Amino acid sequence: MTRAIGVSVFVAIALACIALDLFNRRPMSRGPNFTQLLSWLQARAFGQIVVFVTWGFTGWHFFVR
Repeated sequence: MTRAIGVSVFVAIALACIALDLFNRRPMSRGPNFTQLLSWLQARAFGQIVVFVTWGFTGWHFFVR
């Protein structure tokens, strides 16, 4: 896999997350926005592990490699 493909995958994921967050911030939306989802995850032990691993994975790919 080339660097351009890797970067484009991360950009696509980020854009999808931003679009979903903006979609769920509308008054008629029933889904959680990013802040509510993160709060819900942090309230659980498994969620804290998921958030920690996600930050570690992101940091490794953006800053170490």
